[in-house]
Amino acid sequence: MIKLHSEKKASWVMEKLILEAESIPLQKTKIPSITPEDVLVEVRSCGLNFYDNYIRHGLGVDVKFPCVLGLECAGIVQNIGSNVQDIKCGDHVIVHCPKGGALSDYIVIGQSNVLTVPKEIDFDEASSLTVNYLTAYFSLVEIGGLKNGSSLFIQGAAGGVGWAATQIAKLYENVIVFGVASEYKHSEIKSNGVDYAFTYEQDIKSEIKRICPEGISIVLQSMVGESFHKNQELLAPLGKIILIGAKNMVDGESRNLCNILSAWWNTKNISPYSLIMENRAVAGVLI
Repeated sequence: MIKLHSEKKASWVMEKLILEAESIPLQKTKIPSITPEDVLVEVRSCGLNFYDNYIRHGLGVDVKFPCVLGLECAGIVQNIGSNVQDIKCGDHVIVHCPKGGALSDYIVIGQSNVLTVPKEIDFDEASSLTVNYLTAYFSLVEIGGLKNGSSLFIQGAAGGVGWAATQIAKLYENVIVFGVASEYKHSEIKSNGVDYAFTYEQDIKSEIKRICPEGISIVLQSMVGESFHKNQELLAPLGKIILIGAKNMVDGESRNLCNILSAWWNTKNISPYSLIMENRAVAGVLI
């Protein structure tokens, strides 16, 4: 998380990080005005997500430069519009910013994207809740149909969404969680609730079939390319693979055209016939 709050600034001036084509400068600008449906929030902490990295590499959807990054933040309400209900000045809140803009001292956003939280929750912790946990919840519960006795395979169990998905899965009874992460992270993901931990280099399919011969109920997939197709083979009949990202497209400090082309080239077309014959589903989630 990034802390942007400054104790000394003029009441009408704020700072924000502007993503331009070649740099990310810090600029001063006027604090935006609000409409009757808006909330003005002083940002105390901001979460950084993988989608911010997509935008930095020029892969965001409908993004025009310059822009302000940041999909989520936490802070204190400073002003509310005349039609805003159940939120008041001084409330501690978390904010979901689907169009970005959280990397600012202040943000103006509609009430529907603001949720009050207890003041006992640390701003850094609060600012990481919306994107990770909403993505995990919608993927597992709304789309995946997670229930007691399900089995779950998480690619990237040590990441924000994978971490949240593990915790949500363990709210249900008798759910088996398989997680993939670098070996040095295995103790952490197991302490978070993962039952069986694997590295990316292991022969995952044979081991999972041994433990769970009927197949996996839900695969939470964070990479495109070859692994996307291999992991479909893990699914049980009526199982679902849910794609939440394509992190292997943006490895490295700068955009790598070879990585992008390789990821897409190795993501073969999905056969409707095979989905029907094998009773499987493929879905995608973007929060």
